Amino acid sequence: GINTGAVYGRTAGGIAGHSQNAHVMLCLNTGDVNDETDVDYIYSGGIVGFNSEGSTINGSINKAAVYAYSSESYAYAGGIAGNSDSSLISDCYNAGSISATAASSDVYYACAGGIVGNNICETSDTLYSQTLATVYNLGSVSASVSSSSTKKYAGAIAGYSDAPITSAYYLNNVTKGIGSNDADTDGTKKLTNTQMKSASNYKGFDFDDMWWISSVSGYNYPQLTLLSE
Repeated sequence: GINTGAVYGRTAGGIAGHSQNAHVMLCLNTGDVNDETDVDYIYSGGIVGFNSEGSTINGSINKAAVYAYSSESYAYAGGIAGNSDSSLISDCYNAGSISATAASSDVYYACAGGIVGNNICETSDTLYSQTLATVYNLGSVSASVSSSSTKKYAGAIAGYSDAPITSAYYLNNVTKGIGSNDADTDGTKKLTNTQMKSASNYKGFDFDDMWWISSVSGYNYPQLTLLSE
């Protein structure tokens, strides 16, 4: 699926607002998400707003700006998903700018991530040995608050995460891979712009079938074989 139009709503995504026990594949979003929305809680994702209960997002791309502006409760923004709960996001990338804003002290969390804003796993089932895998981010990420009582997290891969992440890479225009951690954890790695253009730096990526990279194409970073730039 492809979306090119602007999307608005409490739970909003370029492709789906809420994905539950579902599989989203080969999707591209180029339409801004929630650039003028102010509600009491908000989940904004380039592909899916809220990814839950064993859902998957695979082989998808966001190239638009994603905003989460809230005056109460939560503000979650992610390039692929605003919130991902016990689900898997794999073989995806984001090139859009991501921002989460808390407009008052009534907002508990402001989380912005290049791939997912809030990434959690509420089960020990082996199905969730990975929740983010083989992903990368090129876009800027920011979280801002109006009160010190609001927790804010901004990360190139995830704003907040308490779940397993593997083979996640990001451009060094963002300070941390996971905003809720003091330093990069296993699974995320910062690369320079030159390093982002070399397949040898993407350990875990399948460059035989899923991905390819060639400067001749005009897009110098890894791209999906089935959804090429």
